Amino acid sequence: MYHIFISSCKEAIDTQIPRIIANIIEVNIPKEYVHIIIGGCDNDNNENIDGIEIIKVNYRCFEFTPHIFISKNPNKFNFDYAFFTHDTVKFGPQFYSTICKDISEIITTTYDTKKIENRQPSMNIGIYSKTIILKNINILESLCCYSNDSIELMNLKRKLVHYEDFLFRNNNMPSSDSSRNIDHTFRGHLNNTQSNGYVRYFDRIDFIKYQSNANHIQSIDICKI
Repeated sequence: MYHIFISSCKEAIDTQIPRIIANIIEVNIPKEYVHIIIGGCDNDNNENIDGIEIIKVNYRCFEFTPHIFISKNPNKFNFDYAFFTHDTVKFGPQFYSTICKDISEIITTTYDTKKIENRQPSMNIGIYSKTIILKNINILESLCCYSNDSIELMNLKRKLVHYEDFLFRNNNMPSSDSSRNIDHTFRGHLNNTQSNGYVRYFDRIDFIKYQSNANHIQSIDICKI
């Protein structure tokens, strides 16, 4: 069994967190291997919801929040490779078994990472070795934000565009996987912003990503799924 780390934020506690937990249970992903890291919280705290570990931290870096948590707590989780994703996703029934096979395969190689798709930017979703995360502690922690100010968070979002796939450029395992757009209209929970993004389905791994800012950074709103 292999770990899945899901990045979230405090604004999603009442929206995405219940939904993603229900999704994990529905498709029978082993709950003890799922860790949801919630950034931007008032205080650090660990709790368990329906058998799934919820870790609240007072910093955030959007999809890199779990990576930063691991860099700060390198001995908490015993893994060589794990799958990292955002909370704005939906797992299909075949997802976990497929990812386990992928991790088993990459373990037998000298690669450190595997993107969910090589032809397009991956949104930093995919398989990472703990080694490659810890090698990049300084960069990751330099991106860490301790503010919940909306302007600062938008600035961080724009800054992170330049860091998309920066870890995947370190010894990435080639992949022929691709995605297809199955929809492109959805709105945000907080201010009903219409997204300029896509709903992308990754067929082989049975995985859907709601990509809110596909063409330009317009919002940090939480998309309705």
